[in-house]
Amino acid sequence: MLKEKDLSRGAPALDEIGHYKKWLGFILNRITIVVFGFGSLGVCAGIYNSFMDSLWTPVPIYLLLYGILAWITFSKRSTFVVRALFLLFVIYSFGLLGLLLAGLSGDGRVFLFSFVVMAGMFFGRKAGLAALGWVLITIFFVSSALVSGSLTIPLSIQANSAMSRPWVSGTIVLVLLCLAVFLPWAYLIEQWTRTLKELNYAKGELEQANEAKTIFLAKMSHELRTPLNVIIGYAEMMQEDAEDDGDEGRVEDLGKIKRSGETLLYLIRDILDFSKLELGQLQFSLEDFSVEQLAEDALKSVEKYAERTSNTLTLDIQIAERTMYADRVRLLQVLTNLLHNAVKFTEKGSIRLEVSQELQQGGMWHLFRVRDTGKGIPEDKWESIFSEFVQLEMTHIGAHPGAGLGLTICKELIEGMGGRIVCCANPDGVGACFEVSLPQRVQIEGETVDVVR
Repeated sequence: MLKEKDLSRGAPALDEIGHYKKWLGFILNRITIVVFGFGSLGVCAGIYNSFMDSLWTPVPIYLLLYGILAWITFSKRSTFVVRALFLLFVIYSFGLLGLLLAGLSGDGRVFLFSFVVMAGMFFGRKAGLAALGWVLITIFFVSSALVSGSLTIPLSIQANSAMSRPWVSGTIVLVLLCLAVFLPWAYLIEQWTRTLKELNYAKGELEQANEAKTIFLAKMSHELRTPLNVIIGYAEMMQEDAEDDGDEGRVEDLGKIKRSGETLLYLIRDILDFSKLELGQLQFSLEDFSVEQLAEDALKSVEKYAERTSNTLTLDIQIAERTMYADRVRLLQVLTNLLHNAVKFTEKGSIRLEVSQELQQGGMWHLFRVRDTGKGIPEDKWESIFSEFVQLEMTHIGAHPGAGLGLTICKELIEGMGGRIVCCANPDGVGACFEVSLPQRVQIEGETVDVVR
């Protein structure tokens, strides 16, 4: 079990707890006003009758305090603490006044009892125990004053004390009713509040650990890319030399090294991009570029991979506006990722990149569709495949290397530029289709924008 002092360290602001405390104070204040007003009538009657022949009377003081209490309770500007403290002050004041005027057998005991109960309800068990201790100290000093004779009760007040007993009896009934209704509920609220604090503390710790993990992955991914690029570069040069020498065995082996390095490089790039997304450090650099050239570059990036899997690549462009304003590098990354996935899950088939445009939301949008004739994606997986670390694990698809981050990153990049990416069905029902929609001119504040999740 966590200690109370530990719960506040690193925990987020608990707006829900504040809301429930205000609601609790709102309800209890109104019920207490009824109890207070009903039970104090007897005390007022006794006080008024005792001092009616005097030049002053404490009744205006009572009315003033009662009016301030009502105003604080019903005012929207009053905080929970202000309402509760003022209410407790008024209840204790009249309890003390009752003891001083009528002794231990008077009506003050009811108010002091209510003072202890309400303190516990508003501020918890510790506050209730502290209030009980303060009441016991008050009773001790009043008793000592009565025994020593330094405090005397006027006979007129003793005679009029009988007038207030019916009101006091009613007050006791109402207070007990409040206890029966609200004490179990207040206990549940206290337990719920503590549980919520613990959950928020645990959430804060997890967020800190996740941030540390993300920073570590980002640094490690960056450090790993440099030696991998060197390995891939040397493998390419050695493969070219082997081709010149006609050594087919070495060409094939070096090709495996190169492909494995490229696969690992893709994984590292995905992890690095995902880490930047989590840290809010991924940026967009907007520029004008040729849509046709972008599509051709995307197909060229997977051309050799498609040859190895005996797939054919097709480009179909049907657009009037040949340029668009967006982040070319990030859009190329998305299209390359989608084409790479299409080739990976298709053998001896075809992959088609379609580019079109249409009017949407009062403006021109470019649509990029990547279609394949592969094994397809079940319709119930069309949304979940964009989640983090999700991979299709079905026997008819088989196992393929990857971290399950590619589509997640694609979704974040496209939505960050104000677009959409969805998985859909091909007209003939064969294979898979991914559709990317982007405005012809991406509207983001500033040329370079941080992505904040």
